[in-house]
Amino acid sequence: EDFQLLEEGIPQPITYFSSDPVPLSAVILIDRSTDASTQSLLKETLLSLIESFSPFDEVAIFQFEHTTDKVQDFTFNKDELLKAFDKISLKAPPPGFSGGPFGGAGGQLSSETTVSGIPLETGKGKVPPPKTLNTHIHDAVFTAAQAIRGRDRSRRGSIILISNGQNAPGNHNSYDRTMEALLQREITVFGIAQGASLLYRRLNTLTRYANPTGGAVFYPMKNGGFAETYQKITQMARNKYVLGFAPQDKVESVTF
Repeated sequence: EDFQLLEEGIPQPITYFSSDPVPLSAVILIDRSTDASTQSLLKETLLSLIESFSPFDEVAIFQFEHTTDKVQDFTFNKDELLKAFDKISLKAPPPGFSGGPFGGAGGQLSSETTVSGIPLETGKGKVPPPKTLNTHIHDAVFTAAQAIRGRDRSRRGSIILISNGQNAPGNHNSYDRTMEALLQREITVFGIAQGASLLYRRLNTLTRYANPTGGAVFYPMKNGGFAETYQKITQMARNKYVLGFAPQDKVESVTF
């Protein structure tokens, strides 16, 4: 009763319905430029992230900034995934980062206040990202999509993108090309947004990928929030609705 199925605008009776869970081919995509707080929480909740997957899910790990690197190829082995995180080389916080989510003198908001090193919007207009920003999200998502395209199509493709959502110019792949790669393989993008993305939710790059692919963006702030987010993402990614119907009009035979 929660669904309506139309054929050329005409409602059809649903004769088949299934919501059975399916195994995943998932890529965990980690932004190396995330702030120090996110890096700490990620390490603390690492076990919860890995345990949120079932034994039937295959998972790969990629890290990115201006380039995208595969840290761990697809595997069912959770021990290998845990070991792979030791290979991730997260960056130190950018200059001007004061150790919390908000930078700036004395913790006061001003025209020079930054969030994870990214200037806030002021009354004079949005301050452009600093020249040191060199994170290419389009390229990273495209690379992850290409990796999933080579997996068994009976598995549902998902990308878990952990990032502050700040995308620098100079990507080799455009947003449109990346979206085309996602939609062709029916890959769902889930974002775990941190840093400046907490303020620019509507304009965030993570939202631009999650919404059109049927995913969602989460904004966890504490240890428990991360663990809960991991469970929600894998549950949403795993369950897929399949609807079927029998056409009402009889097919007429045609003689050639």
